[in-house]
Amino acid sequence: MSFYYPTKQPSIAMTTLVRLDRRLPFAGEVTVRLGARVEPDDVVARTLIPGKPMEIDLTAALGVNAKAAAKLIRRRPGEQVQMGDTIAGKRNLGARQVRAPAAAVFSSYDDKAGLATLTPMGEMYELDAHLKGIVMEVFANQGVSIETPAAIVRGIWGMGGERHGVLKLLVTGNDEELTPELIDAKSTYAVLVGGSFVTAAALRNCVQNRVRGVIVGSMPAEELRAFLLDVYTPAAYMAGASAVDWPMGRLGWQFPPPPLFPSLLPSAAPENTPTAMLLNRQGRSSEAPFTLIVTEGFGRMPMSERAFELLAAADGQEVAISGTTRLRGGLARPEVIIPLPRSSVQGRDLTASQQAPAMRVGSLARVLSGSYLGRIGKVSALPPRPQLLPSGILARAAELTLSDGTHTLLPLLDVEVLE
Repeated sequence: MSFYYPTKQPSIAMTTLVRLDRRLPFAGEVTVRLGARVEPDDVVARTLIPGKPMEIDLTAALGVNAKAAAKLIRRRPGEQVQMGDTIAGKRNLGARQVRAPAAAVFSSYDDKAGLATLTPMGEMYELDAHLKGIVMEVFANQGVSIETPAAIVRGIWGMGGERHGVLKLLVTGNDEELTPELIDAKSTYAVLVGGSFVTAAALRNCVQNRVRGVIVGSMPAEELRAFLLDVYTPAAYMAGASAVDWPMGRLGWQFPPPPLFPSLLPSAAPENTPTAMLLNRQGRSSEAPFTLIVTEGFGRMPMSERAFELLAAADGQEVAISGTTRLRGGLARPEVIIPLPRSSVQGRDLTASQQAPAMRVGSLARVLSGSYLGRIGKVSALPPRPQLLPSGILARAAELTLSDGTHTLLPLLDVEVLE
């Protein structure tokens, strides 16, 4: 008898075959050929992101009705205009003029509402490979699929998008804290590996030193809260934010958290500070300044020995990381991908490595909830019938013997098999 964890993905895979689809948000141009070898920074596709249309009320601006305003329009539909160019108005000296607020295309005019529509010029978007590998499939006008043999470490929780960089080990053991003193200018653009946990002070150092990623075993919830509140919001709304919960959306955690009191946001901030980075986005989607991956859970727990040993062995190698954590709209876990030489997997069947190992008596497993969150032990029994749990729920369960000898009965959904 055996059971599988619902995501059907192993939390640690020493050798597997990773196939990553890279797709554009809009149709565009694919810039690489089938079979091409790509590096993480290589551009594999590009497209023009259309701007959000702007409506200008010509009747109010010119002081005439909609039909009269139509006769004063000086641009044709589809014509490009630069910022400051006249789009409507009389040619008389001193007459009212309506000028384009930005470089755009004059799209249309509604002669009933008196509204002119301008579509800002698109912004070029380039999609990088993110991963070192070989292009195995090309999706016409959309993107590519990249394949590479790799080792993978999947976490419990993360924040931040996709990034890549050189892995840098900063501690000597899986139970060591990643302290602020360890993070300096030598950490710039690196993906840092810590041991047990990281604090808000250390994460602030990561921002200042432009770190690309942080991988740790755990993080106290109060430290994460302190980092988000202290760094990404003004002190003005600190008083009302002690009980803030950061919402989980369809695509992952919303980061940074939305301001509770937007009117209290400072109008300016010193350059190169996290607050300035947030304020200067002006409508663009917010993203974390680095990617954080927690492998065990919230609290002060050491990273699992197997995960730490795998990451330590890859010190100095280029890795691809993603902090995406999604509980709906398709489960997703944060992950670290460590590309391996193709020669290391020649002639090997990697199919089994892409699924979570079976849960059997004697399996090494990790607890995913409750007071034992992150603890590791061995499965000592798998009762064939549903069990009455302390919560009063009748469910299929597994009995675990933790490393300190503690025996506990847990529902199968709260247990993840490691090996």
